[in-house]
Amino acid sequence: MPCNDISDTAVANDAASAEFIRLRLPPAQTTQLISNARSQHTTVNGVISAALILAEAQVRSVDVREIAYMYTVDLRSRLNPPVGLTEGTNVIAPVFATGADVAGDGMYEMARKLNTKLAADLDRGMIAELLGLVAALSNDEFPELPAVLTPGETLSSTNWGRIPELVTPPSVSLIDFHPASYQQWQSPQGLDIPGLHMTESAYITTFNGSLAIDFASSDNPDLAAARAAATRQLLTPEDVQNVVDDGGE
Repeated sequence: MPCNDISDTAVANDAASAEFIRLRLPPAQTTQLISNARSQHTTVNGVISAALILAEAQVRSVDVREIAYMYTVDLRSRLNPPVGLTEGTNVIAPVFATGADVAGDGMYEMARKLNTKLAADLDRGMIAELLGLVAALSNDEFPELPAVLTPGETLSSTNWGRIPELVTPPSVSLIDFHPASYQQWQSPQGLDIPGLHMTESAYITTFNGSLAIDFASSDNPDLAAARAAATRQLLTPEDVQNVVDDGGE
């Protein structure tokens, strides 16, 4: 599915397919973002997550403490013993937080609090409980959902990380990487999953040195564009934007 920058929207192929609006950081901005995260003693994913929460509060015109957030964590290296690449398929789990959990003085403090909460959730076994939740939902069972999911809407993200170099025929060159999404928030039997109402998701990837966040929206592309614009403003200081834009990137 094609996907464009935040000024445009991709055309969905069917009613359940998500339209994407892309926030793309050129290599110079991506490098600066990584440097900023390291200098602030946090992770890039933590910074992006904090920016997404702040942007969501801005576009909804609500206090950041009202935002519920879910993001996906790769558990391979976090389990004991670790899980090898050929020892499991989707060794991931959803992690939940609220703006109230991580509210602080600015984006970087929020990022550090998100990472601290993740470590605490792992230590007390919450991630294992959430793996059980995922398995139950896959079997059309509806256990009690984490309180962070109810009531209201939940912002979600998944970070696919740095896309490795892909092998292609000599005559083929890959110039970009785009996610695809098929969203159907119902069970195969057509039963609504109680309490689970996700807002548009954000897909985070890094390809050829450029970080991209693709905002999926099957209902409201304008709102997704607003999220992308607000997130860009948080992640890219004005001085970095000017240098990159003037360079014709």
